[in-house]
Amino acid sequence: MHLAGRVALIRDVLTVAPIHHFIVVQCPKWVHKVITRIIKAFLWKSLREVKGGHCLVGSKRVCWPPDLGGLGILNLKTLGCALHMRWLWLQKTQLDHSWIELNIQVHRNVSDMFSASIISVVGDETITCF
Repeated sequence: MHLAGRVALIRDVLTVAPIHHFIVVQCPKWVHKVITRIIKAFLWKSLREVKGGHCLVGSKRVCWPPDLGGLGILNLKTLGCALHMRWLWLQKTQLDHSWIELNIQVHRNVSDMFSASIISVVGDETITCF
């Protein structure tokens, strides 16, 4: 398979499949490493596992958008953090949905970043608890 086909498969299948799990589950670092290792091996050699020296482009550059010279493959750790931040935003803004009561564990760094990134304005007492 050509490199462009492998990139398309990685972007459309391998990085999309774990997204639903990353929303709900706080994955340990080793999970991200294993999936990233599989993605790298498939990208550069069409194999499940390879050992060193096969990468044509650095890992950080692979994750850059195509218009900046990268391949547009998502960084799974960053994606997991972004999805958890999105969950915190939905919990704060969409109070009328039934799934808002789910207790999803978010890493402390993510919740701290979320708290530092938003400003809460107190309006009427219907959505603000005292």
